[in-house]
Amino acid sequence: MVEEYDPSTNTWSTKSSLPTPRTGLGVISMPNGKIYAIGGHLDFTGENIEVPNVEVYDPSSDTWNTASSLPSSKSIFSLSINSSGNFYVMGGYSAGSIMNTVEEYNISNNTWTSKTNFPLPLMQAGAALGVNGKVYLLGGQTTTSAAVNSNYAGFIPSDNAINLNVPFFKQTDPLWGFQEYDSADKWSSNPTISAWGCALTSAAMVFRYHGINKLPDGTTLDPGTLNTWLKKQKDGYVGKGLVNWLALSRLSKQATSVNHITAFDALEFKKKITNDKEMVKTDLENQIPDILGEPGHFIVAKGIENDIITINDPAYSRSFLTQYSNTFNSINKFTPSNTDLSYIMLTVDPDTDIVIKDSNGNPVNDSLTFIEEPLTNPVNNSETNGNPLKIVYLEKPEGDDYEIVLNSPTDTNYNLGIYLYDIDGDVFTKTQEGSLQTNEDTIIPITFDPQINFYPKKISFGKMGSDMDKSYRDGQITDPDVFSNLENYFNQAFNYRKDKEEEQTLEYLMKFEKVLYNNKGISIFEDAFNILLYDVNYLETHL
Repeated sequence: MVEEYDPSTNTWSTKSSLPTPRTGLGVISMPNGKIYAIGGHLDFTGENIEVPNVEVYDPSSDTWNTASSLPSSKSIFSLSINSSGNFYVMGGYSAGSIMNTVEEYNISNNTWTSKTNFPLPLMQAGAALGVNGKVYLLGGQTTTSAAVNSNYAGFIPSDNAINLNVPFFKQTDPLWGFQEYDSADKWSSNPTISAWGCALTSAAMVFRYHGINKLPDGTTLDPGTLNTWLKKQKDGYVGKGLVNWLALSRLSKQATSVNHITAFDALEFKKKITNDKEMVKTDLENQIPDILGEPGHFIVAKGIENDIITINDPAYSRSFLTQYSNTFNSINKFTPSNTDLSYIMLTVDPDTDIVIKDSNGNPVNDSLTFIEEPLTNPVNNSETNGNPLKIVYLEKPEGDDYEIVLNSPTDTNYNLGIYLYDIDGDVFTKTQEGSLQTNEDTIIPITFDPQINFYPKKISFGKMGSDMDKSYRDGQITDPDVFSNLENYFNQAFNYRKDKEEEQTLEYLMKFEKVLYNNKGISIFEDAFNILLYDVNYLETHL
């Protein structure tokens, strides 16, 4: 009998029965999503007749199939996945004897291979894959019923193995795992880093590897403090909880001095939409650990052992890329650099076509357009953090008057995010909303200068309040109700700032900014709009 438990409903259901009834078998769930039932014995006559049967259950179709049988019949053996994404059957009991054999099953070609025997006959031992690539056998019973503690090295690293010293963080660590992730309380009943922090935690590992152990204010950098920093930034997260890698690049530049780093100015970010493992291996050979995008998840590539990429997985107990079918969707790379950090980044709904054109009306061919898929909650794989988001990157753009051209095959509304980064990674952002008519271009002009420091002058709450009052007195804000709304949100932000409630401060500053955009050219003239937008953007990014 096979029964399935659903933790979300606390219920059990009956599934297709195991084809060969037996006891003492081994059962293992593999990265291909299938469950293998291996060996065992028929105990119906009391003769303990061992069998070599291997049967494979597919949960997606509730069906069983047979696989290549064990080389030798056995039961109560040790069983573990190995670093190659296959599994070992070790020791066990057969025909009245305890065994010391080790056999490897290759799930890709359905074959068995005999490996070096274990040093002593052993059964009923615990087995597990260690982070060093070795399979350990713990405890168990010998022919004299003696307990043992030995290990079988099923995978020995080659002489040219690479193992970068990337610190290992888990998103579920209680030091930060229960902290609210971004603004996840607005779209999840489990709004924690433990549920959504895979990219965040991967970035923390990579930054610490490169020596950025502290945030610009001297706080120790870890997934929790990094999440807090991102939440304070105007551009820290995009969409619903998608980490903005470009904001992290700016953080690296701001943090080099406090971390006493002189070898580079910043960690420059590049994204590749590829599953090229050789590219990752080249980066590892050059001492660069990449953040790899898996479907709904992110991991860190940290080394190579016997031509297999080893990983730090922030959510799951996985140590090798083979446990993700030896593939990935993207490479997210931070490289120590002394170059500029200028970028144009655009975000829009996935169904909206988007092109960047230069001042001559020609498409900018070196831009990268991709779909960032939502994250998946590792505790509840049916829950995601929202919809996919289309993102456009233009790295180191020339100073020019650009056009953003939007188009759609159907009438629809759009919400365009525009992020302009200067050479220091400082950002100017704005949101453009509107309607698209079927197959008709909507053109939004932007001017970009990579040399501009978007914040050449410092702004205080006092300065912003003075600018707001002067704009009203000078008739640049014409509607008393609009001014009252601005004043209310400003006062709320100011009071929260005095109480050091930074999340609430940011919330009301963003409400202030929304009033500006909603009334631009209507009851707020251009001069007042530009002055107050500068003020609020500065305060949002310098809390």
